[in-house]
Amino acid sequence: MFVFALQDGLTVVLAATGLVVAGFVWWVRRSRTGALAVLSLCVACVVTSEVARAAAESSRGASPLGLGVVFWLFLAVVTVTAWAATRERPRRRLLTVVAGQVTLVLASLLSYLSVTVMPVAGLVVAMAIVVVASRLRYAPHLVTPEDAATSQGPAILARGTERTRAALTTALDEEWLVRSGVDLPGGATVEHLVVGPAGVFVVESRTWPGRVGLVSVERDGETVEAYGLDGDVRELAARLEPVLRTVTAAADLPWLAEVDVYAVVALWGTAVPEQPVDLELRDPRRPGRGVAVRLVSGEQVGESMRARPRTLNDRELSRVRGRVETQAPVGRSGS
Repeated sequence: MFVFALQDGLTVVLAATGLVVAGFVWWVRRSRTGALAVLSLCVACVVTSEVARAAAESSRGASPLGLGVVFWLFLAVVTVTAWAATRERPRRRLLTVVAGQVTLVLASLLSYLSVTVMPVAGLVVAMAIVVVASRLRYAPHLVTPEDAATSQGPAILARGTERTRAALTTALDEEWLVRSGVDLPGGATVEHLVVGPAGVFVVESRTWPGRVGLVSVERDGETVEAYGLDGDVRELAARLEPVLRTVTAAADLPWLAEVDVYAVVALWGTAVPEQPVDLELRDPRRPGRGVAVRLVSGEQVGESMRARPRTLNDRELSRVRGRVETQAPVGRSGS
């Protein structure tokens, strides 16, 4: 089918243009979902052009070019509308775009029944799908912060915690203090509280599947780059919210009030950029106050902390270290 469709010069131009645009979106805009949406649109246009041609030839009085252009126009309208209406969730946006395009492709296959009714019916159904998907964007997030922290199972979490502890103790020298399983008021627990020349750190372990990387998102009418998990910025933010709460609780401890507390997330089994990813999380309950968070592969967590610039002099380090050693309440699993 594609070979016959590509005999049409206009379709060849469309396919070539689509590949160029998809490549630009992928490599320059760093939007995987955008590139996939463009490729899906090109495939849908090629299929509908061939199907529309055959349907028009079998129907008297119908123009193959006219019917093909109608489907192309409807595909463009559905794609743009779905992209704009569901922009808050990249993966849902892509699924909505593809669903609308598939609906119109199916309508083109049924255009043998009626070359006037089926295109319009396909457009109506496709737009209905877009409307439903756009209203679902305000539904509660499927992954709650609590689920993000515990959905991997106790065994996997324990293994990641022990691997992180081993990586820390192996890479850090005697200037650094590593306390594991520090209990906080309210029932929370810090996996690893680390004190060293570079400051005080709350180190948490995570074994998320997927890839952490840059993605283009729209904010206040502008396109900006932000980090997301598999292209989903909100997914990454939801999974980091428990870390934000833990660091905030640790920073409120009286014996850590004089120093800044940073967060480090050791990622196991997750593809991350070669260099550590530095983010700033904002607590909506405390406007104007952010928490610096670094995402780093578990194998490099110790080396990454040791490479940080020194922020505590010898006197400050000795004082903070002494307070942590004497006042940090360690749970059963800590040491």
